[in-house]
Amino acid sequence: MQLEDLMKVKKQSETMRQNWLDVWEEIAYYVLPSKVGFNSKHVPGERQKWSRRFDTTAGQANKTLANHLHMALCSPSQAWFEGEFTDPELNKNDAAKEWAEDTTERMFKAFNYSNFNGKINTFFQTLCAFGTSNLEAGFISTPREPFSLVFKTVSLGDFTFDVNVDERIDTIFQDVRMSQRQAEQKFGKKFQSKSNTDYNGKLKFTKIIHPNEDFDPDSLNPKKRDIMVVWEQGGEEILVEYEWEMPQMVARFDEIYDDYYGEGPAIVCLSDIRSINTAKRLEFRGYEKAIDPPLMGAPNGIIGDLHINAGGFTQVRDPRMIGEMPGQMNFQLAMTKGEELRDSIRKAYKIDELMVPERKGQNPATATEIQIRYEQMQKMMGATVGRIETELLKPLIKRVFGVMMRNGQFAEMPEEIAGADFDFRYTGPLAKSQISQDAVAVERLLQAEMALAQIDPAVIAVIDHEKAMRLLADRYSVPAIVIRSEKEVKQIQEAQAQQAAQQQQNQQAMEGAQAQQAQADADMANVELLQNVQGM
Repeated sequence: MQLEDLMKVKKQSETMRQNWLDVWEEIAYYVLPSKVGFNSKHVPGERQKWSRRFDTTAGQANKTLANHLHMALCSPSQAWFEGEFTDPELNKNDAAKEWAEDTTERMFKAFNYSNFNGKINTFFQTLCAFGTSNLEAGFISTPREPFSLVFKTVSLGDFTFDVNVDERIDTIFQDVRMSQRQAEQKFGKKFQSKSNTDYNGKLKFTKIIHPNEDFDPDSLNPKKRDIMVVWEQGGEEILVEYEWEMPQMVARFDEIYDDYYGEGPAIVCLSDIRSINTAKRLEFRGYEKAIDPPLMGAPNGIIGDLHINAGGFTQVRDPRMIGEMPGQMNFQLAMTKGEELRDSIRKAYKIDELMVPERKGQNPATATEIQIRYEQMQKMMGATVGRIETELLKPLIKRVFGVMMRNGQFAEMPEEIAGADFDFRYTGPLAKSQISQDAVAVERLLQAEMALAQIDPAVIAVIDHEKAMRLLADRYSVPAIVIRSEKEVKQIQEAQAQQAAQQQQNQQAMEGAQAQQAQADADMANVELLQNVQGM
């Protein structure tokens, strides 16, 4: 597409986004005040951003849900993905399994050594609040700085997007602001701006990411790569870059029919969030009146000035002529109604189902209880999790793998697997809870087998124990280095069979020799007996 056509698509996408700006602005005031600015620009640190927030229930619930998604989908404490070859036979090859595990470990370390965990948490907070979020994945590799992954969260107010015929996001328009120094670093020292700076002294650019119509997977020409990145300013094309993968991943919490943007829990319970903040504001006014109540009095009932400060003295003509204004706030009603609204907000964010209840003075939650929580999370948010995997995690892993592969961050692939198709599966806590049901069933069957074998040993032959152990190892992501291959197991079994046969043969030979010795001893005894009889 020509730049002019792309800018027309951008204008259409901005028109579609316009309907959401007021909603996002209101949510930002109540849930994420630092994100205020969809409809207006604020000076950094401006107090106006926090002027409408009187209750923190929605903000805390939003952060709690974001933390749960972070830990459940891409925990920094354990690898949440696992590399494997698409050919099942290759996954049985020892060299292939070791290379896949080494690749997974290197990628996981690269994630943790970068700024990924901080940015992905911000990504999830934005996703839960506004329903749509954007993460950009790149890298740094210069003589000054060694290779390192770099992640950025793109503000929701700074980008729009378009979808293809399959309703998949394939084109992103991002408004980028740079200082003159940053622009020279990006576009060269001879760069001359085509437009004036904004209120912050920044230059404005448009970054357009879209599919390359000339894509050729077999070509080594950089211009034949899958993605084009066009930089525009003042209607002119400044720079064109080419990428093998989509550098930005836009994900949605819940999809809305006939709309591109997503819907998050904050949008679902926005009326309750608005109500609790209004009620809290009125409640604070009630506290203020209760602590320092308004006064009333008769005309000319006070001689001089009214002194309400501590130790103040006010002269009155008649004490009955001055007093507190009647009409006190019903604090019990306010607290009851406020708790109802807070419960409604927490239910929208699924907080009660996600949190493990505190047990004061008791042992902490067991692994089984935590597993049940993950299962509940999967049931409640299965569609959302599936969408996040499709729109975020899958393209993110593809992007990071490609970047690290092209920058020589992996070990050399063995010759027997060179050129084989390689893919990833998700093994985070939530993904494990999805596939652990058959592992739990196998464990229960093995326990039942042990009990029944005491009554009838023949039941042991019912279960293929080798396949059962391999299934458990797969479900629990056991490192391949501790699992013997089927070939090794077969060799061990053959060696054990040969050893058993040799032992049996030796035993039979020993028994034969013993029988022959016994027969010889018996014959000798008979001869001696016969000689004794003849000598009598």
